[in-house]
Amino acid sequence: MTYEAQPSLKFYSDISSPTGRCGTNDWGWYIREYVWDWKVNVAYTGDRPPVITDVTNLAVTLSTDARTVSATITDDNPGGGAAGVASANLMYSIDGGAFMSVAMTADADTFSADIPGQSGGTNVTYYVEATDAEGLSSSSFDYNYDVFGPSAPTLVFFNGGAAAGYPGAYYFGIGDFSGYVTQSFPHDTWDVAPTAELFSAFTTIYEIAAPNAGPAWDTRDLIADWLAEGGKNYFLAGDEIFGAWTGWNDQSYVAGDFEYDILGVEAIYNDINAATDSAEAVDAVMGNVLTGDLYQANADSGFMMLYDPYYEVGENNWLDAFDAVSGVDVNMVYSGTSDGMNGKAVGMNQEVGDDKVVFLAFDPLSLNSDPYHWWGFEISSAQTQSLLWFEILTALGVDESSTGVQPETFALGTAYPNPFNPSTSFEYSVPVAGDVNITVYNTLGQEVATLVEGHRAAGSYLVNWNAADAASGLYFYRMSAPGFSATQKMLLLK
Repeated sequence: MTYEAQPSLKFYSDISSPTGRCGTNDWGWYIREYVWDWKVNVAYTGDRPPVITDVTNLAVTLSTDARTVSATITDDNPGGGAAGVASANLMYSIDGGAFMSVAMTADADTFSADIPGQSGGTNVTYYVEATDAEGLSSSSFDYNYDVFGPSAPTLVFFNGGAAAGYPGAYYFGIGDFSGYVTQSFPHDTWDVAPTAELFSAFTTIYEIAAPNAGPAWDTRDLIADWLAEGGKNYFLAGDEIFGAWTGWNDQSYVAGDFEYDILGVEAIYNDINAATDSAEAVDAVMGNVLTGDLYQANADSGFMMLYDPYYEVGENNWLDAFDAVSGVDVNMVYSGTSDGMNGKAVGMNQEVGDDKVVFLAFDPLSLNSDPYHWWGFEISSAQTQSLLWFEILTALGVDESSTGVQPETFALGTAYPNPFNPSTSFEYSVPVAGDVNITVYNTLGQEVATLVEGHRAAGSYLVNWNAADAASGLYFYRMSAPGFSATQKMLLLK
């Protein structure tokens, strides 16, 4: 059944509006939209089918073991005659296929059965059906869950927000403000409660808290244990992270605390924004490995950089600041007008042993400027640049995908469009699996970008190069593979 909000009246005896739209103490009737839930009592006088309630709602899992589904099933016959549940079955389907049946066993009114274990990447849909002593049948709603199978060494975890749609799908921008293409890199996404088992499957974790709301789950213990394994990359970003952890109390930290040891934070300052809908001035740090390019690009523009979630993601501004531990690299600072906060850190990065850690006390997608430019979607943004620092990619602005064609010979295709600004694409073919390297050079023979590097299965591939950060001019791209090399030309005109 679908419920839709309908206009109706509600009386307010005392109402005020901080924006001044309604004034203060504007009591009276107001038109609002509500979904009205009406309760109806029904008396049954004849027979009815079994009543199925409390069906186990299985969540996404990494386990490939069998999973138990239980339900409460009752049957009565107010009109007389035989009553009771004659049979109950658990019906399940794999990846949209035909439903299969498993007989459920009873313990009083509780019936249960197992869905067989499934491999990673499988989607399971299931429901419960039951038949009573009079032959009347009923079934529950459909339920479904995914068996998660990690497919890449990097996890992008949305802690309190959704991975799909906006803003979740837009965090790794490359400055393509026509097609809004994001940086392609091998990764999995997650937006429900995390576990140690989940984190252990990855070497890099991006944890992005929901703007305005902060993280839904406190992952500090999970992350600390995961980082202790060594050789990890951790990126944490979002405003309201401190508030969610501390109850919005400013406080200091010492060695042994997660905030001090991992995030490089010595003291926190919650909600330094002037107003929830305001844009606050911030600055990238010159020469920083993550934000040096952002600093230079913004300096060249002559604009004022702003933290502006109210405009970019439609959420309140709850910018936090902190004092960084000595020796930690600060990558973003506050440059607004809040008392005593000017110059305070709002972002950092550091190496902890052989782990690399980035912390941004703000939503990185919500950076723009006055006059307007969306720095949060630029290739120079901290989150996109971190793909290089974490060594997930060797070049940015590159999108490589298989065309599904099985070639007979090596080949390097011509770029299209050519001339181009700022993106162009070309195909290359690999008849047998092996190492492939495609590098871009300028006319002086200097390496500009590595577009492809490493082992490739036999197949034909399409590569897109976004040259937003390159200068106008003639470029050569050279493909090298066992027993094969070829070079093509392309012209960037800005």
